[in-house]
Amino acid sequence: MWGITTDYSTWPRVLVVGTLVGLGGVGAVESTRLIMLGQNVKDDKDKAGVPQVAKAAVEVPAPSAEAKPRFTATNNSEINAKGSAFVGTIPYPIGMADGGSKIDMGGALWIGADAPTKFPAPTGEFSRLSNSELKKKVQDTCSKLREFEERFKAETKQVPNRKNNSREEIERQYGQFREIREKYAGLYGASNFPEIATSLATEILRRTGGIEPSTVSQKAQIGAQVILQGKFVGGEPTSSSAEFLEEIVGKLSS
Repeated sequence: MWGITTDYSTWPRVLVVGTLVGLGGVGAVESTRLIMLGQNVKDDKDKAGVPQVAKAAVEVPAPSAEAKPRFTATNNSEINAKGSAFVGTIPYPIGMADGGSKIDMGGALWIGADAPTKFPAPTGEFSRLSNSELKKKVQDTCSKLREFEERFKAETKQVPNRKNNSREEIERQYGQFREIREKYAGLYGASNFPEIATSLATEILRRTGGIEPSTVSQKAQIGAQVILQGKFVGGEPTSSSAEFLEEIVGKLSS
């Protein structure tokens, strides 16, 4: 259950780190389909190491002395890992594909062992608002969160398509996506979005007495993780945060 500063407020440990080309730093695995793949990932999903993260959460074993890719696709196969949440140390390379194979990891999150596990106590910023007033504040905030993400997406659409599938072209395009991501991560961190989203979430959790993750959508679950991290991470960072806030505030009476 999601709660605040109590023994039952354990939160799945989450943190998005790394990139598909081994570049360090906090970030999201972009929807650039640098690697794509067609093996069924259901078995991995059924072995989720962390409950309540997302339906697609899977456990990733610690790297052995001889590193192996997490995903391997051959002979024109395809693996769909979009929106998944992975647990453990990131292997390098993350995936290998040949013979026209594809690996799609758009919007994936990687979960680290040292991530926060609890929402903080409410700041009291919104404690005097009625439920109706709190819902209006959430609505206004979510509108701004979605507008921010739309600006981010519009800028990524300006990145030129690859001329071919050579390593140079892939790295060139991914480098441009990374620069845009870092730009918006900086803008997000400098804004009041992390603080206000956390304040709203914790006030709502206080009023509801806690919420079971299974009662909200997968996108909202990932949005909760984004809010808890206070960072611009994931495939749809601010729209998923907005969805989480909207879904949980909807559980309050008018």
